[in-house]
Amino acid sequence: MGRKKVGKNRPKDQLTLPELTPQVPTQSKRRSVNVLSDSSDTESETGAASPLVTLQASIKASLRKVEKSLNRVHMQLQTLEENFNEVIEVLSKRVEDVEHKQKRHSDKITELEKKLEKLKKLNSEQDQKLNIQERFSRRSNIRIVGYPASEGVNCEEIVKAVMEQVGVTNVTIERAHRDGRPTNDRPRHILAKLSFYADKVVAMKNQRRALANQEYFITDDLTKTDLQEKRKRSAQVSQLYTQGVKLRFSAGRWRDDMEFRKSRCKRVDYRKLHSGVSLRELSSPKRKTTWSTSKFYKLEVKGSRKVNTNRREVLVHYTGWDKKFDEWRLENEILNTPAEAISGDALDFFEFQLICGIKENLTPGRKTNSEVTIAVQVQQDIFEDFVRSKAFHSEDKFGRRVLRFQSAAVAKSAFTPDWWYRICNSAGDFVSVNFETFQIWLSERRPLEEYSTEGIQTLFHRGFQAIVRFVKTQGNRYDLESLLQQ
Repeated sequence: MGRKKVGKNRPKDQLTLPELTPQVPTQSKRRSVNVLSDSSDTESETGAASPLVTLQASIKASLRKVEKSLNRVHMQLQTLEENFNEVIEVLSKRVEDVEHKQKRHSDKITELEKKLEKLKKLNSEQDQKLNIQERFSRRSNIRIVGYPASEGVNCEEIVKAVMEQVGVTNVTIERAHRDGRPTNDRPRHILAKLSFYADKVVAMKNQRRALANQEYFITDDLTKTDLQEKRKRSAQVSQLYTQGVKLRFSAGRWRDDMEFRKSRCKRVDYRKLHSGVSLRELSSPKRKTTWSTSKFYKLEVKGSRKVNTNRREVLVHYTGWDKKFDEWRLENEILNTPAEAISGDALDFFEFQLICGIKENLTPGRKTNSEVTIAVQVQQDIFEDFVRSKAFHSEDKFGRRVLRFQSAAVAKSAFTPDWWYRICNSAGDFVSVNFETFQIWLSERRPLEEYSTEGIQTLFHRGFQAIVRFVKTQGNRYDLESLLQQ
C-alpha cells in the first residue's frame, strides 16, 4: 500500500521525524503476507480491519500532529529571535547615544573644572594683590589699643601725647579717630595715620619698653587677611616665645629675626661704593623702598680677607645705616672719591671735571680720526688762575691764546699721575693722550637768543668754557711701560 509524503514543501531547516515502520524479517514477512493475504481476502469479504494496521495509522497520525506542533513552535521561536535581535539593535543604538552624550558631558565637566581652577587661582592672586595694596595703604597707620575714652579730648592730642612717650616728637598726623564697635568692657581703638613712616618705625620699636606700665599699647594697623593669619598662629608664637624664640609679624606672615633680617637685606643691592663723603643726602634705610645701583654710599672698611690669589674682600659698614647691612664686598668694588670732587674750591673742581672729561674720551676704537675735543664750563677768573698754576706755553692761533705743555715731563705732572692714560682691559691695552697735540684755550659760549613779550630780541650771555683738544693713541702694556719710564 502506498504512503503519503509528509512535509514536501517543508523548509530545509525545519525539524523532521523519521516514520515508524515495523521491522519484520523478509522471509517471515513474505509468509505472513501470504497468510495475511489469504486471511485478508477472507476478512475483506467479511469487512473487518486488522488491529495492526489500525495501530500503524494512528501512530502516523500522532506523529504528523507532533511534527506540525514542532514546526509551529520553531516558527514562533524564529519570530521571537528576529524580534529580540531588533530590540537588541535598538537598545544598542540607544546605549551608544547615551555613552556619547555622557562622554560629551564629561568633557564639558572637565573643561569647566579646569576653568574653575584657573578662576580660583586668578581670584587668589587678585586677593593677594588687593591685600598687598591695602597693606601698603595702611603702611603709616598705627592703632592705640586700650586708651580710655574721655569726653572733650581730641584723638589727635591723644596720639601726640602717646607718641611723645615713645620718643617721637613733633609728629605730623594726617587723621586720627576712634575705630571699631563700642563695647562696655573696653574702649575702642584709636586709629591714626601718620605723615612719615619713619615715625611709625620709631614708635613700634620703643613702645614695648616705654608703655610697659601703661594700660594701653601701640600696634600695627593690619588688614583683615593679615589679622586672621596673625591670630591663627598666635598660640604657637606665644609658646615659642616662652622657649626663647622671638618671632615678629611682617608682610603677612610670622618670621624669626634672622629671616626678617635676610628679607630686609635682599632689598639692598649695592654695586658701586665709595669711601668719601656721600654726594647725596642719605635717608634712613627703613624709608627706602627701592634701591638704585647707580647711587654711591658712604662706607667704612672694617676688615679684609683673601678669597683666592687674585681676589680680596673687605667688610664694609655703611655710614649712618644699621649694622645689619654690613657685608663683604670685593675690594675692587670700592671707589675712592678724589678730594677735588667734593672740595669747595672752584679751581680744584674745574681740574676734576677736566680730568673726568679726558678719561671719558680715552676709549679704544678703530676710527681713522682719533682727535678729541672736550668743553668744560668755567669762569674766566678761575681759568686764569688755572693757567698761572701750570707750566703752559702760550701762542696766538686764529686770534685766540692757545696753551700747550712745554714737555712730556711737565704734562705728566700737570694733574694726577695717571690723568693722561687709561688701561681698558686686563690684558694691559691702553689709550693715552698725545702730549704734542694737547692744547687748551678759553672760549666764550655762543649767546642765547630770546624775545620779550613785545617781540624785541635780546641776547642771553651763557658764560665761558675751556676747550681741550688732543689726539689719542693706543698701545699694549709694553708700550705703556716704555712711556712711563720716559
